[in-house]
Amino acid sequence: MDARGSMLPKLLLPITASLLVVMALVTAYMLRLKDRNTELAGLTTARAISGMVTTLRAFYTDEVVTRAKDAGMGIDYDFADDHTVLPLPATLVGVLGERVGEVQPGATVRLYSRFPFPHRQDGETYDAFEMDALEALERDPTEPFHRLEERDGRTVMRYATADRMRAACVGCHNTHPESPKTDWAVGDLRGVVEVVTPVDEAEKALAAGTMYLIGLVLSGLLAAALVSWLVTSGVRRSIRGVVDTLTNAVAQIASTAAAQEGSAESQAAAVAETTVTIEELHASFANVRRQAELASARSRESMQLATAGSAAVQATIDGMHEVRSEVGSMATQIIELGERTGEIHTIAEFVGAIAGQTHILALNASIEAARVGSVGQGFAVLAEDIRQLAEESHGSAVGIRALAAEIQHSTDTTVMVAEGGMKAVDGAIERSQGSADAFEELTSSLGDTVESAHETSLAVVDQVAAAGQVADAMAAISEAAHGMTSGLRETNEALRRVTETAGRIQQLA
Repeated sequence: MDARGSMLPKLLLPITASLLVVMALVTAYMLRLKDRNTELAGLTTARAISGMVTTLRAFYTDEVVTRAKDAGMGIDYDFADDHTVLPLPATLVGVLGERVGEVQPGATVRLYSRFPFPHRQDGETYDAFEMDALEALERDPTEPFHRLEERDGRTVMRYATADRMRAACVGCHNTHPESPKTDWAVGDLRGVVEVVTPVDEAEKALAAGTMYLIGLVLSGLLAAALVSWLVTSGVRRSIRGVVDTLTNAVAQIASTAAAQEGSAESQAAAVAETTVTIEELHASFANVRRQAELASARSRESMQLATAGSAAVQATIDGMHEVRSEVGSMATQIIELGERTGEIHTIAEFVGAIAGQTHILALNASIEAARVGSVGQGFAVLAEDIRQLAEESHGSAVGIRALAAEIQHSTDTTVMVAEGGMKAVDGAIERSQGSADAFEELTSSLGDTVESAHETSLAVVDQVAAAGQVADAMAAISEAAHGMTSGLRETNEALRRVTETAGRIQQLA
């Protein structure tokens, strides 16, 4: 036998082992299913018997016992020798259990309680199942309790249900002289109704069916193994042809993948270099954006300062206009003061002239008074006083004229100074207006500069965002290129493994 033919047993060995494992699993499952069906069969039978007993007891209690009492018959556990006494419902259940055991050997129906009547206390004992059933039904009277057990060499199903007090039973149990408990209420757990039914015959039948099915499965598996061997022997040549074709195709794909891998690596390197350049450009754009934002901020500050300077110059011009107005008003008042001073000078001259005339008149009066002698003595004194007053008035008039002349001179000088000040103010206003116009032009120019700087900043922000998007796109392309390179390497590795597998399959074939 050649090397390829010697590989056939190696190929069939795992198939045979797999078939044996499957057979073991199927056997275990079928045996488990047999046990489950056995339990289900016993549970179904016991549940049916328990239901019939419960229904019969309820009917007997509600229909027979009630009518028998109304007819004057007695109801007692000791009824066998007295034809006028009917059995209690619990006694009836016990009798039915005995009759069921006679009809179906191994089957029983038993009623037991934690509160048995005195005539049953001496012989009442409970095994482990009965104690477990009492505890379980005391916790939940609505849920039956069951278990598969071995009894007298037979497998039996033990099924226990709650025996609960009915309305027709409460009065009897609470008034019976031998009742161990006299405070029963409807729904209380009186005891347990247990049905025991054999399941060994059903178990044997199910075991036979299970073994038959296991035999069928085993036969099918053996047939499948035989067919596998025949099919394997028949298709070896076809497998060899397919493997050769697959090997050639894999070689061509591997060659193409290797070429694509080299191209992908070159693309990845180029993309990496481009990504670095884009990132540097993005950093440069970011720096330009910061500088543009700084220039825009400084332009706004300069514009604010120029606006403030223009406002200050305008305020200065307004102040100078007010000063000029005040100086003009002062000059007008000084001129009026000069005019009033001239009037004072005229009045002083007039007063001086009057004083001179008065002085002459006083001298004449003195001469006339001296001429008349003692009679004109009083008039002479008056004339002297008038003369002195005239001299004083003349001196005052002279002083007033001198003061008026000085005031007039000072007034003229002040008017000239005021006019010079008004001219200086006009010149300052004209120069300030020039400064204001310059500030207006500067403010307008700075406004254009601020707007241009703002537009430049926005444009740079857009460029930074665009550069960032380009950088992200290049990063994604770079990652995709690396991923493609990695994928092609994995493809080459997978093709290598496929080639090795094809070689092993060819050896097996």
